[in-house]
Amino acid sequence: MKRTVIFLSGILITTFIVLSLLDSGEYAVEKKLWRIQREYQELLRDPKIVPEQKYDVVNSEYQNIVKQFPNSKLTPRIYLQIGRVYILKKEFDEARQAFQEVINRYADNGPLCAEALFNIGKTFESD
Repeated sequence: MKRTVIFLSGILITTFIVLSLLDSGEYAVEKKLWRIQREYQELLRDPKIVPEQKYDVVNSEYQNIVKQFPNSKLTPRIYLQIGRVYILKKEFDEARQAFQEVINRYADNGPLCAEALFNIGKTFESD
């Protein structure tokens, strides 16, 4: 009886470890994106007091997710977030390039392209 419990516990632990190591699906993207979104919310609270490096860190983390998971269903939204960080940083040319990237890559997604165009318009208005 004792051996059976130990054996079944070993199988359960091994299964948990294997499944944890194989975590590379949408859930992994969502976990990373959630963490970065918290940092983005800190930028939104008061963009004037945030150090310049914080903007770069958040943007590089977004870009790392795009590189790691280029085929994720969340990737188009991440491109929009990259542009929004550039808007907060007041780097409007880079923001326009990020939004244009969305339009070029996802031309078949009408609502997404409309949002990207809207954000391009906001950059010209703010500039």
